[in-house]
Amino acid sequence: MPQRPPRIARFRTLDDKPALARAIEGAITGGAFAGICLVIGAIRVGWALLSGAGLSDLSRQDALILPTYMGGFVLAGAMLGVMAPMRRSKAGALVMGLVGAGVAFSAFGFGIASDLPRQERWALAFSIPLCTVIFGVMLARHLYAPRPPAA
Repeated sequence: MPQRPPRIARFRTLDDKPALARAIEGAITGGAFAGICLVIGAIRVGWALLSGAGLSDLSRQDALILPTYMGGFVLAGAMLGVMAPMRRSKAGALVMGLVGAGVAFSAFGFGIASDLPRQERWALAFSIPLCTVIFGVMLARHLYAPRPPAA
């Protein structure tokens, strides 16, 4: 009787995967979302060039923020991937949404803060938590995935 080839582990849902696999998948998804943001930034640069403004009018802040999109979304995606089993409860989804939004907005704030005068950095201490709560709650609504009842 011929031997069967070994079975490859197949996972039914994201929650069944090991944490490292979920983190990698989340980082890739975050990177894809960041790519969309970078395209928006490239359109903004193109718009400035087409309007005759020139590259000198683009601030150093613009150049610093674009890479923080990638870093923030990749890190947030990896963290959400690891936390994926928490999606089953509303409280867990809320924690995931707040953590994901907090990581992303903190990364954006890091890029912005390096170019702000010292007197204006206080605004980040207000706007980052505010954006985290607003977008974290919206993200939690989309992350919530209760387990279907057993058949």
